[in-house]
Formats: sequence, C-alpha cells, structure tokens
Amino acid sequence: MALRPIRGGTVQASTVVPNLHDHWGSHQDTRAREGGGRGDGGGPRAGAAPRDVKELLRNYEMSGKAIKGVVGSRKMWEQATPTAAEASGEHGRGVIGSTFGSFDTLIGIRDYSVIRGDGSVGLKEWIVPQERRFFDLLEHLAATVNDGALALQELLHDFQDVPAKRRQIKDIEHRGDDITHSVFEELNKTFITPIDREDIQSLASCQDNVLDMIDAAANRLLLYGVDRPTDAMVLLGDTIAQATALLLQAVGMIHNRKNGGEVERIALEVHRLENLADDLMNTSVASLFKEGDPIRIIKFKEITERLEQATDYCEDVANVLSDIVAKNQ
Repeated sequence: MALRPIRGGTVQASTVVPNLHDHWGSHQDTRAREGGGRGDGGGPRAGAAPRDVKELLRNYEMSGKAIKGVVGSRKMWEQATPTAAEASGEHGRGVIGSTFGSFDTLIGIRDYSVIRGDGSVGLKEWIVPQERRFFDLLEHLAATVNDGALALQELLHDFQDVPAKRRQIKDIEHRGDDITHSVFEELNKTFITPIDREDIQSLASCQDNVLDMIDAAANRLLLYGVDRPTDAMVLLGDTIAQATALLLQAVGMIHNRKNGGEVERIALEVHRLENLADDLMNTSVASLFKEGDPIRIIKFKEITERLEQATDYCEDVANVLSDIVAKNQ
C-alpha cells in the first residue's frame, strides 16, 4: 500500500542532522549551477527535494524494508548521521530539519524516528511514527494481567472469603477489557503504527485471553462450591503468576530493539512454564479419575483445565513477542 498524506505538523530541529543539512546544501548548489541558479526555471527552488526523492517517498510501501540512498546518493545517505537521539524530551520524535522546509508538505507524515541503535538513519525510521502510546497501553495491559494472576494466586493459597476475592478478579478483568478496547480504538485512529498492526492486535488479544481464563477459573471455584482447591490447582496458580510476571517484563522491553535477546529468553522460559503446566494438569486429571464421585471429577477437571488454558494463552503472548523481535531486529 503506497503512502498517502495524513495530517501532520512542521518538522523542526535541523541540528539533529547537521551533516544532512551540509550535504543537501551542496547538492542544491550543484543543481543550481547546472540549471542557472536557484529559483529560476532551470534549477530547484530553495529547500526543495529532488524529484527522485519525492518519487521514492511517495511510492514507498510500508513493508518494513529499509531503502538506502534515498537522499541524493548512497554516500550522502550513509554520511547523514544524527548527533542527538531525542528532541524536546519526547520519545521518538525524529527530525530532518529546515533543509526540507516542512517535511509534511512532502509526504504528510507528522512524527518519525531517525535514530537506530547503531546511530544510522533508515527510511522506515523516518516515516514510521515511534508512538509511545501503543507501548504504554500494552504494558499497562500486561500489568493488569499480572494483577489478575496474583489475585488468583492469593485466592488459591488462602481459600477464604471467596466471593469477595472473586469480585476483585472480576474487577481486574473489566479493567483489562477497557485497556484492550483502548488499544483497538487507537489502532483505528492511527494510519502508521510503530510495529506491525497485526502484532499489536495479537498482543492485546492474547493478553486479554489470559485474563479471561483467570477470571473463568475463579468464577468456577465459586459457582461449583469447591471446598478447597487441589494441590495441582495451587501449583498451576503459581505457574500462571510466574508466567505473567515474565511477560510483563518482556512487553516493557519491545519498544527497544536492543532488548530482543532478553525478550527471546523470557519467551523460552514462558514456554517451559507452559510445559510444566501441561504435566501438572495431566497428573491431576489422572488422579481425579481414580475417585468415585463423578460430580467432583467433572467440576475439578474443568477448573484444572481452565487454569492450564491460561498458561496456553501465556505461551501465545510469548509467541507474538518472538514474532515482534524477529520482524524488528
């Protein structure tokens, strides 16, 4: 899909890319001499981008590919190295400065990043707005999921005042729904996202699924009149709490590409915890079928399976995080 103009503001702070200003000026001087001076019919007007630059930017498809050599020449591009990572204290507000006049008149994009981890400039970082609000919402959702897991863990370890503790978990689940709704609303209002749109959707949905399973297990503990949870249920609650705490750490790291290795390590640990939960569930269900009360078997089997499903959804979150890391290395 080709870029099309969206509402934007004026791009400032040419000091962030001083070398680009120098090279661009030299390029303009050369073109002016060849065409008989700036401002006339033969040469470019001051601050104008060459036609090939405009053409590349207008036709560039947001496929995550970096196109080198878009400004003048490959050499000029490689020498255009920024000297400051942030302007005005705002995260990810990239700038190209007065050499382009107002950048939004060229492609109509308000915010973009020009900073990579190694200090180089990429076209994707230019064009893609590094909006912090998506990362903040996703991290807030991960914290809410972890709150729900801790509340469930507390319920399973101290199985008293179950109705009140169940209401607390339901309130947390409602908060998670609200945050998930906010993520999708922001997606509907945003033309270009800092990471792939489908990854933001999947990350929000999978985290919400974890919270839904936590709520479902707590609800059944109350509705089925369970006198006390089994040891396997308590251990599964501990496993869910460990997994969501790890996911909270990982979600807070995805805004920085340098954290890719640590995010992958956390994803592998969540996979290990999910395998542990599978073993706990299988052992518990096998023990249940040795009992003689079919009603108790049905109730406890369903609760145990809901708890294990929560770890399955934790694994889904870990898989999405791995995909994000792989796509943005």
